[in-house]
Amino acid sequence: MLLYKYKPPSPLEYLIDIVMHERLYCAEYGELNDPFEGQFYSTVPRPLWLAFNSPDEKRLSSVEDLAAWTGNKRICSLSDTSSDIRMWSLYAGGHRGVAVEIDFHGIEENVRKVSYVESLREWGTTILGGARPEEVLSCKTQQWQYECEHRVFSDKPYFPIVGRIRRILLGARATEDLEAVLHKLAPTVKVMRATLDHDGVSVRI
Repeated sequence: MLLYKYKPPSPLEYLIDIVMHERLYCAEYGELNDPFEGQFYSTVPRPLWLAFNSPDEKRLSSVEDLAAWTGNKRICSLSDTSSDIRMWSLYAGGHRGVAVEIDFHGIEENVRKVSYVESLREWGTTILGGARPEEVLSCKTQQWQYECEHRVFSDKPYFPIVGRIRRILLGARATEDLEAVLHKLAPTVKVMRATLDHDGVSVRI
């Protein structure tokens, strides 16, 4: 399974860290960019003394309300597409950055594919009836479907990818200086430039 980590050209040290140290930074929950991230509805049973047909109450909850939440769950977001124009525009500095192609063959169990739903889901929050934090954080609303996201979950700040970088894809607007830096940092990794597919309105590798 090949996944892509998009990075803008600045701050350059973040990209250098991935290439030189062969590792992916895993962000804390509070660093994620979606304000609905980790939110869901939980059901609160009505007290028995209320009317028999009184409906249960729904309340807005977050992953931090789960009994299984420990507070140290970190996330690295990747994509399984290298051709979507929006990904390059939003996450690769307007096509001036890169997409690092990473081979997850043999370690697929470390990655969860994100599912996309129309509205916030309903889950419980207790140990027995609640979802696991990874389940809640692997579910997003359909507005984000274009990302084709896969997530690495870790308790540590970095996830190792030693020997797994297959190619570094340069955006169509990336400078020759950035290309030269990458060739120097990763002489054994193929660095190639993306082009724009005007007929398909996409990115061609």
